Amino acid sequence: MSGSKIFGLIAVIEWGMSDLELLTPYSFSAVGKYGRKSFMTHITEHKDFYVDIPEHTNDFLILFITNKHGDNCVIMSRKNTDPGPMHFKDISTRIINKFRLEYTK
Repeated sequence: MSGSKIFGLIAVIEWGMSDLELLTPYSFSAVGKYGRKSFMTHITEHKDFYVDIPEHTNDFLILFITNKHGDNCVIMSRKNTDPGPMHFKDISTRIINKFRLEYTK
């Protein structure tokens, strides 16, 4: 599933960003309060409260954890994420924003 269209529209409609540009099926950029920012979207599931963090070069990572209850989308900055497995507890200390997105397979 492509994340850039879904989350790009959320960025424009919900966060008030503008000038949306879809870069790849998994990344987009948009202009906000602090200029143009790029976002990598990663749609995944957790296993025993661990999530695999992808390597990326974007300003922010939007992590959509489809099998998590409650707030299942988190936004983290690139400087606060290292590629590899990360436990929910570690993710919770690095969250910039979180929200819930309904998902059905």
